Amino acid sequence: MDDAEGQRLLDENARLKAEVAVLKQTIDALCRRVFGKSSEQLDPAQLELFDPAKKAPAADSADPGPAAEDPGRRDQRRKRPRPPRIPEDLPVIEQVLDPPEVLANPEQWRRIGEEVREQLDYKRAEFRRIRLVRGKYVRKGDPLAKPVVAPLPPSLLDRCIATPGLVAEIIDNRFTCHLPYYRQAEIFARQGVNLHRKTLCDWAALGADWLSSIYRAIQHEHWRSRYRQFDETPIDYLEPGRGETRTGYLWTSNIPGGTVFYHWRAGRDAGGVGDLFGSSGPAACTIQCDGYEAYPAWARDKPHITLAGCHAHLRRKFFEAKEQEPKLVAWILRQLGHLYRIEKQLREAKAGPARPGPPCATPRERPKAA
Repeated sequence: MDDAEGQRLLDENARLKAEVAVLKQTIDALCRRVFGKSSEQLDPAQLELFDPAKKAPAADSADPGPAAEDPGRRDQRRKRPRPPRIPEDLPVIEQVLDPPEVLANPEQWRRIGEEVREQLDYKRAEFRRIRLVRGKYVRKGDPLAKPVVAPLPPSLLDRCIATPGLVAEIIDNRFTCHLPYYRQAEIFARQGVNLHRKTLCDWAALGADWLSSIYRAIQHEHWRSRYRQFDETPIDYLEPGRGETRTGYLWTSNIPGGTVFYHWRAGRDAGGVGDLFGSSGPAACTIQCDGYEAYPAWARDKPHITLAGCHAHLRRKFFEAKEQEPKLVAWILRQLGHLYRIEKQLREAKAGPARPGPPCATPRERPKAA
């Protein structure tokens, strides 16, 4: 066997070993995803278990663990007192109960105390008829003059019998409690009010039309923001005529500490990112997002747009690789834990551009990969 053939076999052997290692990592990742725990919480003591031969450098008793991964703090959260089952601010209806013999001859008895027992009652939502009575008046001494009548109070739509409170209840049931209109119609029918589901749908559309000004105000606020967080969530929806559900996406723009803007789109292409900006084009802005390829594809020809990664997604990839490089991953997870601790201190100190937070600790030397 000549040298060239031997080198070729060595290269082929190295390639096959690398391929086997990648396949093993893929299988391990799939097994963890299917059979492993979904939580990514990590006890600091677990960092020492990554390398059975030697403790990871991050497992230092003098180095406190991050607050988010401290088991003692998790125990404190478990011991946190529960809120009262019956809030103190609920309205109270007091019923005084006296014995029958006392009610028969009250003058023969003297009250020496009382025993109190509280119960929790519920009164379901009820319909009410609001009758607007507007009196007509004519001026005395001038019976031929035109009578006067009080104007109607403002309403969502002329001759609409639904009050804003009823419209708000329908919208809240539909989009917060996820009750379809036909189910709401059935619930209302059991209360004696028969409303067709198309009527409920029309009233919800009426409320949406009145809320459109608030929607546009939030939209313009996000167009002017210089830092936003983007994400897209798959939502199944029905398309008439197809007889099956399709998947659309609710594109979300969040201003940390501010408002959230939602935009519905049937697709997940890069056009969904552009729809979150105004028609005149995006201004200089930093966008924090995950690694979905639509974001860099949209921002490729926009030098004034800066893409920032997601810290949680970054940590997740290292967490999934903790068995391949235990020492290195243990050190990285500990440094990320320190960042979480610093972020908590910044939030507690209400730090911002005008108020710096506490000084950051100097990271220790990073261990080399095996």
